[in-house]
Amino acid sequence: MADVIPLRNTVSEPWGGFFPADCLPPPPRQWLVDDIVPCNTVIMLAGAPKRGKSLLLQQMLTSAALGLPWLGKHTEKVRAVGLFMEDDKDELVRRQYNICQAYGRCVGDLEDTLELNPREQLPTRLFEYKRGNPTPIPTALWDRLWQTVDEGRISLIGLDTATLVFGGNAIINIEKVTNSLREITNKCAHKGISVVITVHTNKADPSGFFGPNAWLGTVRAAMNLNIAFDDDLRQACLRERVLTDLGGNYGIWEPIRLVWREGVWEPKDATHSINRPRSTEERAEFNGRVLAFLRQAVRRQMVFPYDDRDPDSLSRYLHRRERLAQNDLNTAVEWMLQHRFATLVKVGRKVAIRPIELTYEGEQSLGAEAAE
Repeated sequence: MADVIPLRNTVSEPWGGFFPADCLPPPPRQWLVDDIVPCNTVIMLAGAPKRGKSLLLQQMLTSAALGLPWLGKHTEKVRAVGLFMEDDKDELVRRQYNICQAYGRCVGDLEDTLELNPREQLPTRLFEYKRGNPTPIPTALWDRLWQTVDEGRISLIGLDTATLVFGGNAIINIEKVTNSLREITNKCAHKGISVVITVHTNKADPSGFFGPNAWLGTVRAAMNLNIAFDDDLRQACLRERVLTDLGGNYGIWEPIRLVWREGVWEPKDATHSINRPRSTEERAEFNGRVLAFLRQAVRRQMVFPYDDRDPDSLSRYLHRRERLAQNDLNTAVEWMLQHRFATLVKVGRKVAIRPIELTYEGEQSLGAEAAE
C-alpha cells in the first residue's frame, strides 16, 4: 500500500495582499532632514576615506539635537546618538566644540539630546555570522543600542562606519548586506527612527559607494560626499566637497556644494529660511496661510497633485517657492483635509487637492471613500 502523503497546511501562511485600485493616496511622508533624510528608515552616506563623512554625520546629529538646519536644510528636533567606531573621545569633543561654535551654540545647549559613543577600543559589531550562513546574529552591542534608543527616546542614530559595524567580509556579501540592513530597517519602522550609516567608496568610483548593489537596493535613500572639482582650472578643490544624491525611493535633490570653514562643513551658497511655526497659534496661522494660497491658486485653475512625491504637489511647490519645511507643509495639507477645508478629487489620472468650496475643470469625484 502506498504511503499517504499528508496535505500541506495552506491556511497558516498569511497572504497580506491588497488591490491598489481600492486605495486612496497615503498620507505625506515625514522627513528628518528635508528631501534628504526620511524618517523611519535607513540612509547611506558614502564617501572615500578622509573626505569628512564622520564630521558631516556629527553635524547632522547636532543639527537634529538642536533643531537647526543641516547644510541649509530644515531639520526636525529629535534626540540623537552616534556610534563612532574609529574615533576616540578627544576627537569627538574637539569636533563638537567646532560644530557648536559654528552654530552659535554652546555644548551645554545639547543637554541630554545628543549622545556620542566613541568605540575605538570597544566592540563595534552589531551582528555576527556563522560560517557559511548569511543570517545575522545580533550581538550584545545590538541589544544595548536598542535599549539606549528606548530609554533615551532616540529618533536618529548615526553609525560610522559600515566596515566596522558589519565587518569587512559582510559588507561585500550580498546576502549578508541585505539581511543585516533589513534587520535594521525593520527596527527603524517599529521604533520610528532614522539610521544613517557611513560607507566607504571604492578607488575606481569615488562618486559612488563600496560593495554590492544590495546596499543601494536595501536602503531607502543614499548620498555621496566627494571632493569638488573646478572645471575652469581643471583641478580638485581640496577645501570643498559636493554632497550628491545617489538615489532614493522618495525624491531627488540637487547637489550641495560645501566649503571648509572653521573646522566644519558649510554650504557654499548659504540660504536663509523663514522661522518655522512652533506654538499652537503660529501653527494655526501657518495652516491658514497655506489654505489661503491653495484657494487663490485653484481659482486660477492651478492643479496640485496630492502625492507629495510629485514635484507639482502643493507641498513641493511651496517648498521650492517659499523655502518652507516639508514636514510643516505636509502637516498643513493633512490639517485641511481632516477639518474638511479641502478635499481630494481626480483630475486626469492624478488625485488632486482643492478647497471644499471650489472645483477643478473636468474633475471627477473619488467616491464615498474620499469623504471618510
